[in-house]
Amino acid sequence: MADTSILVCPATKQPLRLVPIEEADGARPLVPRARTGGGVTSEHAGRTPIVMLRADGEVAYPVIDGIPILLAPEMLVRDASSAAYDVGALPYAEAYEQMAFYNEFAAGGEGGGELARYAEMLRPAQRLTPAGRSQFPEPRELWIDAVYDAAAQMDCYRHLAPVQDRVILQLGGKGLHAVKFLLAGAKEAWVLTPMLQEARWAVAFAEMMGVSAGLHCIVGIAEELPIADATVDGVYAGGTVHHIVTEVAFPEVRRVLKPGGAFAAADPWRTPWYTIGTRVFGKREPSVYCRPLDAARVAPLKSTFPNGRRLHHGAFTRYLLLVLTKFGLESSLRTAWALNRIDDAVASVLGMRRLGSSVALLATRE
Repeated sequence: MADTSILVCPATKQPLRLVPIEEADGARPLVPRARTGGGVTSEHAGRTPIVMLRADGEVAYPVIDGIPILLAPEMLVRDASSAAYDVGALPYAEAYEQMAFYNEFAAGGEGGGELARYAEMLRPAQRLTPAGRSQFPEPRELWIDAVYDAAAQMDCYRHLAPVQDRVILQLGGKGLHAVKFLLAGAKEAWVLTPMLQEARWAVAFAEMMGVSAGLHCIVGIAEELPIADATVDGVYAGGTVHHIVTEVAFPEVRRVLKPGGAFAAADPWRTPWYTIGTRVFGKREPSVYCRPLDAARVAPLKSTFPNGRRLHHGAFTRYLLLVLTKFGLESSLRTAWALNRIDDAVASVLGMRRLGSSVALLATRE
């Protein structure tokens, strides 16, 4: 069973503890809270043999395969007539509408060779000495995987470094970065995702890479982080921020960071090339919620973290390289990195860096 000492109720932030369902039931058995809304596309997690019971004893959350399901709409309550939770409204609308798709996608990756491919990519990291791990994120060829967003990812990793002996939280995704942080010497790495199958992928990958003891997974959302105040040293989000309600999620990120803790996110940025490209070639992801960031959506970063900043990359070449992938022309990390360096240099001279469609968001809790 995963460490649960830092977990709290996403709705009230009260502490949680693992107990058998029979103990949680007491005199009045717990039942799934009713759900409503157009986004209901998945069954309730429901009653499980082990649950996470809230401190007041009135609410519990299911635990599946050792993974706590800390989504407010999945809570177990005493009164079956409690008001239904509208999962068609924010902040849960996207999670529930996209749940079936992303769970299926992650399950396909687990069984379709994706685990083995990433394991092969990170095999050299398993052989690093402590001195080698301390150099993270160098060499970049060992750690960087986002070919078309390599510079932004490197900005983020550098901002989070050093990760040795620290507790790092990955927001969204299947846990690839969390496993990297563990290979680089992190004390613990947490993965938070609204998709159970992504959490299962992370568990399987950590076991394959020999770092499962340090990995902990939670099913939850960034807008209601089920994590206690000031308990993590760093938070990383790769391609996640454009899926969240930033004015709600950024304060949650700050809350869970220790003083001096770092937040870093690599995401796509909305530019004129995006509008033109999607009209001609279509979107990369089949989601109405997948919208690149813009100044308005990132504004809460500065109000939450006074030292927050963003760094742009790829003003001229990123979308061109992405378009080429539509025709089967994939770029190597070395090629994309070299083109990006030239691109950024030219854009800086012309005063056009803010048109870069790949962005790193960086902040530190003071």
